[in-house]
Amino acid sequence: MRWPMLVAGIMALLAAVACGGESGGSGSDEAQIRQLNEDAIDYLKQERWSKIYDLYSQEFRDRCSHEDFVGDVVMAKAFLGENEWKDTLKEAKVVATENIQIQGDTATAEVTSYFMGEEQTATDYYIREDGKWRLAPAPGTEGCYAGGEDDKATPAATPPELFAETPRPSRSPALTVTPTPQATAAGPTGQSRGDPIPLGQTLTVSPGWDVTVINVNPDAWSVVQAANTFNEPPEEGYRMVLATLRVVNVQAEDKADTITGGDFELVGSRNQVYKTFDRSCGVTTNDLSAELFPQGMAEGTVCFQAGADETGLLLIASLTWDDEDRRYFALE
Repeated sequence: MRWPMLVAGIMALLAAVACGGESGGSGSDEAQIRQLNEDAIDYLKQERWSKIYDLYSQEFRDRCSHEDFVGDVVMAKAFLGENEWKDTLKEAKVVATENIQIQGDTATAEVTSYFMGEEQTATDYYIREDGKWRLAPAPGTEGCYAGGEDDKATPAATPPELFAETPRPSRSPALTVTPTPQATAAGPTGQSRGDPIPLGQTLTVSPGWDVTVINVNPDAWSVVQAANTFNEPPEEGYRMVLATLRVVNVQAEDKADTITGGDFELVGSRNQVYKTFDRSCGVTTNDLSAELFPQGMAEGTVCFQAGADETGLLLIASLTWDDEDRRYFALE
């Protein structure tokens, strides 16, 4: 039966995240790695899967698409059941982080964690990319599988081929076109495609972000091309849709949270969901990516390649794993 092995593989991946460490603040490589692990376990307990995905190395994201990563977690939750799932996340904690070894831009650490009712010791791997430490999968693993042979949570027989391998392109570009924001109208809640928030209006999206679409370029190739001459035109039958967002962290807890273009999707008359990872628009100087404390504000762009004949385009804010938390914003 494939389900138990599938769940075991997913639990191994999450156990790698759960192998965090004490916060050491900024400064030394060891302290930065501990802070990375602390961020990861915080996101794990909050079920912020997109945030965890962004903490992984580019090599892992290239072989494990965002959709597969989140989708496998949702399947594991359904298999375990709500109560066991909550208990698993609630009890996850770090027991010890020892023997951190830095070798250039790679590192390892021996981490003991409490996860799924038992203590586990595993070697965690890290890589420094663009001056920033990220989680890395164990050598020799494939797809969305990330655990090593010493990961006690994972049977050695768990087959990596159970997990899909989808390349993840780079992120999105710049913008233009500023429509006049519509006045706040009574009624729209943004909870469904038939009831989207009008362009220019603000809606609070779980777990606590005020999101406003402030302008849209429905055919943005000329802007993308101007941003970087190496950017490639949209695929045949597609166009680039560029939305500029304003986001404000309105969460109650006094801690920083991260929001990126990967937290948003696009849908239109074809009923097809477009993701920033599906087809890259290219290079941009104003990609939405911010880490903010409560009341912090940022603006940035999110770009999608959508069908050229799409109408009625809506931006989907998908900031948690739960589809019930999805909110819809009109782009026209």
